[in-house]
Amino acid sequence: MRLSTLALALALAIGSMLPTPAHATSQVLLSQTELATESAAVIRGTIGEQKVVLPPEWKRPITQTEVRVAEVLYGKAPMTVVVEQIGGEWGGETLYVAGDAKLKPGEEVVLFLMERDGHWLLTAMEQSKYTVEATLAGPALHRDLTSGFFLRGPEGRLKAVDDLHDPEVRLEDMVKLLNEIEEGGAQ
Repeated sequence: MRLSTLALALALAIGSMLPTPAHATSQVLLSQTELATESAAVIRGTIGEQKVVLPPEWKRPITQTEVRVAEVLYGKAPMTVVVEQIGGEWGGETLYVAGDAKLKPGEEVVLFLMERDGHWLLTAMEQSKYTVEATLAGPALHRDLTSGFFLRGPEGRLKAVDDLHDPEVRLEDMVKLLNEIEEGGAQ
């Protein structure tokens, strides 16, 4: 065996023993009603500027994303919200939490948010972000769900969702559901 072939074989053998990073997060799939009732607010707005900070109490980067609120669809929120997510680029390294929503400047979105001690957070990671898309029938909402999802059965047991189909939702239908929830009529 030539030296270069031996070196390659050795490198591949060593590389196969090293741990590889996981790129998935498991989440319980929430209904729109569950997502709303877990949220302090549901807003429609546009993603603005982002900045990464390193709070001393966290010791990891936090991305702060400004959202200019066009309308509050549920709950209460200010007209500008800063959404905080663990992750971002700091010191030449990037931290990303698999399964978290990716907020892109300029996007029009509907976000389900929690508020904790003045900090706004996504209620359920990527489940909390709908992108608003123009259609002939009016604005529609779409989510990109990439995590491994589970559904809670009647006895409380979790069952993996094998084929997740997250249908497009019309914005007016979402608004109607949120109004029903606020009025106490949705289940």
